[in-house]
Amino acid sequence: MNVIFKRFLKFAVIVMIIGYIGCASVPKEVVDKITHGSEKGKPVIEELKTITLLNIDIRGFSQLAKQIGSQKTVSLLNSFFSVMGGIVFKHRGIVDKYLGDGFLSLFGAPVSSTTDADNAIAAAIEMKKAMSAVNRFFKRELGTEVSMGISIHTGEVVVGNIGFDKKMDYTVIGDSVNLASRLEGLTKHYQSTIIVSEKVKESTAEVEAIFRELDTVKVKGKSKPTSIFSLEINSGIASNEEAQKNWYKAMSMYKMKNWETAKEYFQLVFQAIPEDFLSTMYIQRCGEYLQNPPPLDWDGSIELDFK
Repeated sequence: MNVIFKRFLKFAVIVMIIGYIGCASVPKEVVDKITHGSEKGKPVIEELKTITLLNIDIRGFSQLAKQIGSQKTVSLLNSFFSVMGGIVFKHRGIVDKYLGDGFLSLFGAPVSSTTDADNAIAAAIEMKKAMSAVNRFFKRELGTEVSMGISIHTGEVVVGNIGFDKKMDYTVIGDSVNLASRLEGLTKHYQSTIIVSEKVKESTAEVEAIFRELDTVKVKGKSKPTSIFSLEINSGIASNEEAQKNWYKAMSMYKMKNWETAKEYFQLVFQAIPEDFLSTMYIQRCGEYLQNPPPLDWDGSIELDFK
């Protein structure tokens, strides 16, 4: 590797670190990891590792941008990213890349810990709570409010420097990155702010959270089903233990193809929480399955072919 390329890589690392520090405080071990090996012209060793990915996105942003104009759009995005990005850093994550009206953040890269999933869950909970203050600002300054969708998934990715000599980014690629993105898209379908995969639910240990089983899905581009859960925060079911028990019974009966009994339990949830969209969805689905049952080899999943 020539001297100029080595200097370029070292400079790129420094610029990247300054960028992180400009947004929020970065743990020392993260900086040490990123700069490790820079004297050899290779700032981060590419590796295969298991991390937790958090996607966040503003819902209905394209239509909103048309309504408020370009200047207000930039102001909205900068304010939103400042708040949510700061929360990511606070919980020991990093912002990997901006994706238009959202971003992908990483917990466990470049530095892994036993609490990566917990940190991501804690960040999502704080993001949900922060939206009230964010929307007060948006309403006052821009005359509008926004909602968001968050997905969290734990899986194996390739992490390292990807690009070429004139443009190189520390980032992640792999099937888990794609799945995390697909799960974020499901937040609108299930009308849930935060959706997590089963692997995240299984990995959490320290953060107290109420996970509600949503469904088993086959998302676009994936043949293997994934069990998904909503993270319930200040919702009707979060404060109703009886409804939580009935939901668990309903999902158990549903997966056993006992549509009639499942429907009865879903109706009990709806009676306790009339505004609950999910119980309404499942009451309707059970009714459809009673009329037209799925195939005998049904694995409990539903195919969703949108992003």
